[in-house]
Amino acid sequence: MKIIALKPGDEALLKRAEDMFWPGATTPERAAVLLREPTFVVIVALDNDGQVMGRVCGHVLHRFDATDFLIYEIDVAQVHQNMGVGRAMMDALKTLAVERAWREMWVLTECANKAGNALYEASGGKLENSPANMYVFATAPR
Repeated sequence: MKIIALKPGDEALLKRAEDMFWPGATTPERAAVLLREPTFVVIVALDNDGQVMGRVCGHVLHRFDATDFLIYEIDVAQVHQNMGVGRAMMDALKTLAVERAWREMWVLTECANKAGNALYEASGGKLENSPANMYVFATAPR
């Protein structure tokens, strides 16, 4: 398995990884915009043949007191689940966190997301159990 933190120039790989989980959701142009954005981070896991096994993406959040990282989405192809792919990508994120001096990483997930909760716990995440409401403000047509 090979873990890659994508950068400008990796647009085709980003599109291929995203199409695996959300077909048609992004374009090569949008991939280029995302990879030029320093607060957007995406890591891809590839098998020995260069096929996408999984990807994780998130956003650097600059706050007044520290810089954090929001893990927005992590997906592993069904055929590669329970093989350590998610854990390897989480470990790569933790390495980036240390290198880039992020204070902490965090993720929101549903209580019923058994696979996600197991991954986050196995990766060293601590459950805060803080009840919260999420409000969404649509600012553009979808």
